[in-house]
This record gives sequence, structure tokens and C-alpha cells, in this order.
Amino acid sequence: MNNIKITIIRKSNLINYNVNFRIMSEIIPDILKQYIPKDIKKRYALLIKEPLYYKEYVNIIEAIHFGIYKEEDERWEVYLVIENKFPDLQGLDGIIITGSSNTVYDLSEDWKEPLFMFLREANKLKIKIFGHQVLAHCLGGETQKMIYVNRLQVGRTVIQTQLKWKNYLIKNLNVYQIHGDYVNCQNVLNDHILGVQFHPEFNALILLYIFRNSSDPLRDIYMKDCYESFKDGYDHQQIIWEFTNNFLKNK
Repeated sequence: MNNIKITIIRKSNLINYNVNFRIMSEIIPDILKQYIPKDIKKRYALLIKEPLYYKEYVNIIEAIHFGIYKEEDERWEVYLVIENKFPDLQGLDGIIITGSSNTVYDLSEDWKEPLFMFLREANKLKIKIFGHQVLAHCLGGETQKMIYVNRLQVGRTVIQTQLKWKNYLIKNLNVYQIHGDYVNCQNVLNDHILGVQFHPEFNALILLYIFRNSSDPLRDIYMKDCYESFKDGYDHQQIIWEFTNNFLKNK
């Protein structure tokens, strides 16, 4: 510990500092202010598991999620798990797993098992994780094909909830969907894991963008399904975004 006598505008103060520059004084010379440690930013990771990323969604997936979740005082990292790239779990505060046009139960791709192992480790560390099908699948649930429908379920739909938002109780929540599988699981979710069978990051415009640029032979049918679903109900995305943000960041 060293003592330095510094005179500032005819006023003297003893400034005690250690190697970490932890200033213990009401008067701090400007030259030392740059060394004062700033608060460590919260660190989050976005895991992209869309195999068509390079073909159709470069920068789009990041922009959609960052627009909803990223705040100025946070550090966000992006990892393409389809290329077996994963973040360091040490010091990680939260994880978001994106959706995918590929099924969870098709294990022919070599990036899926490493992803399962990574998420199991993150679960052991009780890191906040937001996802759904792949998350449930690797933690003991089962993802299955929806055999009772003849095509993807797309557009806006309503789910029954008991969601409390501000001074309201929302019993019917309007959400956006695009999926052909469902999760059959029990007792695999807890207070640091959240999974929902819809896409919180979507809205009407994003769904239309996806299908307008799609090569799916049912493209026109899906576009019609979307337009029909948009006729009824209200958009609850602001509520959903607030809810998922609160979960991820312990608000």
C-alpha cells in the first residue's frame, strides 16, 4: 500500500490505492479515473442451430434476437453450434437457443450430440437457458413429429395462460408459431430453464418474410394460413418479450 500526496486546487487529500487501482478518496485525479474498474457486464450467448443460416439468414437471426434482448450494459456473443462452436460456460449468465428448420430427433448431424452435452453442463451450473425442443430433448423429454396434421402449423394462434402482466391477468395469449413437432415431457423444466412451444422472436412481418423467400412447395398455402390467422386477436409480442427478458435477466 502506497501513499501519494496530491494537491488539487489548493486542497490536499491522501489517495490510497492498490495494484487494482481501487481509489479510496472523494477527490480523484483525472489521470487515474481511466483506471477505475467498471462494473463487469452481464454475459449472454445466442446459440444458432439453423442449418440454412448461411443460405438465408446471415445476420437476420442475430438482428431479430438482439433487437428484443440486448441492452447497452450487456455483452452478447453469437455461436454457430451447427459448426460445433460453443461459449465458455465460466461467467456466462444466460443462453438463448434459436429455432431450426431441422428436427431435434434426427441425429445424423454431428453437431447435435455436442449441443446436448453442452446444455446438460449448463443446466448443472444453473445458467439461465431459454429454448424449447432441443432443450427438453437433451434433459429427458421427447420431441415428436405432429402426426395429426398434414403440414406445418404456422401463423398466429392463441394459448391459454395465467400470465400476470402489470395489473392484468392474461388468460388468452396470442403467439406466433411455425413448427411440425411437439414436446412430450414432464418434470424437465425448473426455475433456470424456460421453454415455450412458439416463437417469441417472431411477429407477422417476420413470418411473411420467411415464407415469401421460401422454396417450400407449400409456400402459398403457408402464406394463406398466416394471413387468415392475422385476422383475429391482438398482438401480444410486447408482453411476451418483457416476460422472456425478465426470466433471462432475473428482473
